Amino acid sequence: ENTMYPILEAVRAYATVGEISAAMQDVFGDYRETPVI
Repeated sequence: ENTMYPILEAVRAYATVGEISAAMQDVFGDYRETPVI
């Protein structure tokens, strides 16, 4: 699903980067890189 359109709507509504990031974190969770040795 394309996330750009909802992000643009949030920006137009003067949402902060932190608010947008928190909303995306709630939906997608935290990113954890797989350790590679």
